[in-house]
Amino acid sequence: MLCPHCRKQVSDGDAFCAHCGHRLANPLVMIPPTPEAAPTVSTGMNSASIVALIALTCLVVGAIVTNASDRSSSALGLGVVLIVIAIVLGLVALFSPGPPPPPKYCADCGHIGASRVYDSGNDVTQILLVLLFVIPGVFYALWRRSMRYGGCRLCKSRRVMPLETPVAQEALRKMRAASSPASTDLSR
Repeated sequence: MLCPHCRKQVSDGDAFCAHCGHRLANPLVMIPPTPEAAPTVSTGMNSASIVALIALTCLVVGAIVTNASDRSSSALGLGVVLIVIAIVLGLVALFSPGPPPPPKYCADCGHIGASRVYDSGNDVTQILLVLLFVIPGVFYALWRRSMRYGGCRLCKSRRVMPLETPVAQEALRKMRAASSPASTDLSR
């Protein structure tokens, strides 16, 4: 069997490619969870979802109060205040950070940590295309969004892999062996 990512030979029962760490599509192989990477149970809604729900509620109530039939100034003021609160809460929900990504291993530089999402293309090109030629700018923005990739924070390499892969596990074993006191040479 060939790895679909690096096109090197892998065994049929492998869950990950031993060369590049790519997860192989083999539903018959069960990977035992490691103690440090225990599965997390989702509770359904995160804080950003709750804030967005409150913002939507404020927006709806504000619109109803603003369009009330009596049109009193206090009702109009309350509706405007609720709409402003909805906009502020919506912005908070939009820009609130999500859960931290799991750490990954970079096969190029050896960095262990969270990966970063990189966009292909150029920001300046996108801005100029959107400002000068709207339709090509939209297509360029869509292309850039479709070409996003997760890469190493240090070297921007695309060769980042989960810590459970054989390649990452072997690198971690080598790093532990190199840093252990028993491996240092005291005869010098």
